[in-house]
Amino acid sequence: MTDRDLQREAVEADYAVREAKAQLDAARRRVDAISAMRAKRTIAATASVFGVSVDGILGPRRTAELAEARAVAIWILRHELALTYPALGRMFNRHHTTAISAVQRIDKRLDDHAVSMAALIDSIRRAANERHV
Repeated sequence: MTDRDLQREAVEADYAVREAKAQLDAARRRVDAISAMRAKRTIAATASVFGVSVDGILGPRRTAELAEARAVAIWILRHELALTYPALGRMFNRHHTTAISAVQRIDKRLDDHAVSMAALIDSIRRAANERHV
């Protein structure tokens, strides 16, 4: 194999790598867009089930009702979309430790066999999926 052949193969390999990276980036953008849509539907469904506004869930107020709705929405998004705690914090305009606390709080209630919490989460999931159809 000549130097020219090796050079051509290197250029082709470099092109193939760049093309694969571009396709991977495009796929990631599609997944991010789908995740964002699912997150919006979940937050809207949570707001509806709790009888609060989406702005309330995403806003700065910390009433018990809003904090509970926010925690449930964070828990669902963490488990359904596997979002990171920093991403959840950004999404809800909170520090990531707030997201950690919310997930732990809902996990504890579910571990304590809170049937009402499990039923509430299921109703939100159904509502979010119905919005998709």
